Amino acid sequence: MNPPELAPHGPGLYVHVPYCAGKCGYCAFHSRPLGLCPAREPERITEAALRRARSLAERFGVREFSTAYVGGGTPTALPSPVLMSLLSGMRDLAARGGFAEWTVEANPESLDPDTLGILGDAGVDRISLGFQGGQPDPLRRAGRNAGVTAGIRALETCASWGGRLSVDLMVGLPGQDPRGLEADIARAAAAGADHLSIYQLTVEEGTPLETAVREGAVRLPSEDEEAELWAAVREACGASGHLRYEVSSWARPGAECLHNRNYWKGGVWIGAGPSAVSSAPLPDGGTLRIQETRDHGEYLRDPEAFAEEERVPPGTAAFEIVMTAFRTREGLDSGAFRSRFGVSPEDLLPETLAKWKDLLESGPRGPAPSDRLLDVLNPFLLDCMSEMERRAAGIPHGPGGPL
Repeated sequence: MNPPELAPHGPGLYVHVPYCAGKCGYCAFHSRPLGLCPAREPERITEAALRRARSLAERFGVREFSTAYVGGGTPTALPSPVLMSLLSGMRDLAARGGFAEWTVEANPESLDPDTLGILGDAGVDRISLGFQGGQPDPLRRAGRNAGVTAGIRALETCASWGGRLSVDLMVGLPGQDPRGLEADIARAAAAGADHLSIYQLTVEEGTPLETAVREGAVRLPSEDEEAELWAAVREACGASGHLRYEVSSWARPGAECLHNRNYWKGGVWIGAGPSAVSSAPLPDGGTLRIQETRDHGEYLRDPEAFAEEERVPPGTAAFEIVMTAFRTREGLDSGAFRSRFGVSPEDLLPETLAKWKDLLESGPRGPAPSDRLLDVLNPFLLDCMSEMERRAAGIPHGPGGPL
């Protein structure tokens, strides 16, 4: 079956909330437990993030945003007045008529009916719930803070809220059972999840999980065991009507994440809050990227002064577009690629496209990966990178613009 073509949309706004109830053992995202923060710091950080978002929007020439995403950390862990103030400030940046999609991340221990009411009253229409799994022992071994009981209760709470629900699950937890994973997917689907983000557990350097694995205290699944887990994912998602549209994303038709699609298509987005990233195409085909400081003191003093800016050259930007586009079943837009970089992907990657032709399909606007290719994507992308490096001189300056 050919992948769907999703409707385009305008710039996206991301706000990073760098706080959580407690740090999980596998987490490498920028966050810190709320209990370790100075008084009023979360309030001051979110206020600074809103000011920074308005400043970056002016610099990027963005008058209004189509989509918004509040991530972290755990935004729902914020004190209720701080969360309400943040959402109110973001709403002022929406397109006329509101955001086409507005997502807030939540973890089970900080999601209750009152918090759902705050989100709904603000206009949030999509929750991304970090359920992660329903098997207690694998979660405990990986260092997950939230227990299974809290996760199931959060799913039950979300089932009645009326908005869209995306549920995060992890594959490759220590001791994870395929049948249990199938049950987790079925449970999420029964709670009304129209979107599933299913990630491979990665062992990030410097995390407690990395230490435990290195010292032999925790054993991760073997390749054969992981293959059984992913087979269970395919079986359960097929049964629940969730179609894979990106490497780690499954959705019922029409429930694909618009905000993330903007990232994958190389569009314009603004990121505010410590560690957030902003990105926009440049007239020469390259990309302007702005990385916010992770230091909270610096962010409160002057986020602009401590941000790092990078001008990604056209050749590197072209590979980034190839890499993100082939993560999706929609694939590359050959016409938009040619408009931005002055060369078609078919002319830039003839050897790689020929080598992998049995695992490629015709997408809505150009070559696209089959579901089988998504399972072995890294070797394909390495071939793309190698061939593009050999042909780097063939990427002239283009007129720029999002893909």
